[in-house]
Amino acid sequence: MNFKLSDQTLELEISLIRGGLEIIESERDDIELSFAELRKNTADELFNISFQDDLLLIKEHTWKKTGMPSAFLKNGTNHDLVLNVPIGTRFQGSIGTVSGDILATSLNGSLQIKTISGQMTFGRIKSKRLKLQNIGGNLKIDNMIGAINARVISGKCLIADGRITRFNFNSVSGDITVNADFDLDRDSKVQTVSGDTEVNIRSYSGTGQIFISTLSGETVVKGDYPAEKVETKKRMPFLKDNPFKSFMPAMKNFVSSFTRMADDDDDIEVQATTESEGSSEHVQQILQMLSDGKITAEEAEKLINALK
Repeated sequence: MNFKLSDQTLELEISLIRGGLEIIESERDDIELSFAELRKNTADELFNISFQDDLLLIKEHTWKKTGMPSAFLKNGTNHDLVLNVPIGTRFQGSIGTVSGDILATSLNGSLQIKTISGQMTFGRIKSKRLKLQNIGGNLKIDNMIGAINARVISGKCLIADGRITRFNFNSVSGDITVNADFDLDRDSKVQTVSGDTEVNIRSYSGTGQIFISTLSGETVVKGDYPAEKVETKKRMPFLKDNPFKSFMPAMKNFVSSFTRMADDDDDIEVQATTESEGSSEHVQQILQMLSDGKITAEEAEKLINALK
């Protein structure tokens, strides 16, 4: 499938359940969306795809909506999509997957990207505002330029290189590693429950400060920076009057932040994966509540401890 952009900005609204997405920049003047399955009309049967006014909408159907035998869908069908775009394309909008991986050689623009158990791997990112949410997979960025807001529940987050103007990292049991130049236009922070944090500051400029706090994880900060610009501390769990019971009704839908991926009348159940073996359903629901911003990291730690 080929589409023509009217300018260099492409808006994405992509919701995938079993499939993943790879974005590739190349020397071209149009957009090409390709699908690995060669069977005629398979893409139309598995996805709702439309393009209008530089908005590319892709929604993967659930089994009920495809009209295809479930045995076909379960029998090794490749649901992954590849999006080829012109070099320099700016993005906006959102991308969400349940189990599929999200890869991109380069991203320029403002996006919200979510996955439950897929992997996120990016080459070069230039963004004024990038929001990433990764529940059970790993996040890797080779080169980050701009601002980033990332939530990592149990995987690993690595920024190998770049120049960061502001950041906000939240992690439960995932590890965060950042190696970059920092030119902060405002205060930035890393908050973890039990994950480890390593920040290598190659250079430091700007007016912002870095605040790193953890409950039980290890923190390493190294590099060239003014000592007064970086604060690290360990926090003790804090919870007001045991609101555990009041949170239980909110746990009914584990994938509340992904409800738009499935049709309203479809019964689809998704189980997130974590690195911890034997994690209970309630623990995973607590982690989702933390990811959705319904509770704080301190409250999540207290609730998890209460289940043990």
